[in-house]
Amino acid sequence: MNQKNDQSCPYHKEYEQLKTFEEYFIAQVEVIKELTGLIDKLGRPARLNDTGVLLLSLMSNGHAIKGLISSGFFSEGYIIGRSFFEKCVNFCYLNVCDDEEYDNHLSWTFGKIVQSVYARQKAHINLGEEIPLPEISKIIKDEKY
Repeated sequence: MNQKNDQSCPYHKEYEQLKTFEEYFIAQVEVIKELTGLIDKLGRPARLNDTGVLLLSLMSNGHAIKGLISSGFFSEGYIIGRSFFEKCVNFCYLNVCDDEEYDNHLSWTFGKIVQSVYARQKAHINLGEEIPLPEISKIIKDEKY
């Protein structure tokens, strides 16, 4: 770009800096594809089966980030990028931590899901809609959480 274009495009410098961010996420999506290919080929350890949904979420986030940044939605891409890094760390940690920590994380995650479901049910009740839910305590007793 020449000097005149630099002055008329105030975000050019920021876009160039974020280009590295975009290229990183494109590369990460490729790494995840390779990892899932290896998992399919070599089999899945039990924990990997349980945490595999994080891989799917990472792929989805990676594609979303790539699309957002290439369309000029840098702030939105950054927000999803923070979630991407958190999921990467969780995925790696959950596949190497000890059994007690792993079980604690699953219990905490399940508790957050239950809270979310009941919060949504309460919101619907406040709107005059009845949303029947199964008795969660029965599910908890039947599962190892």
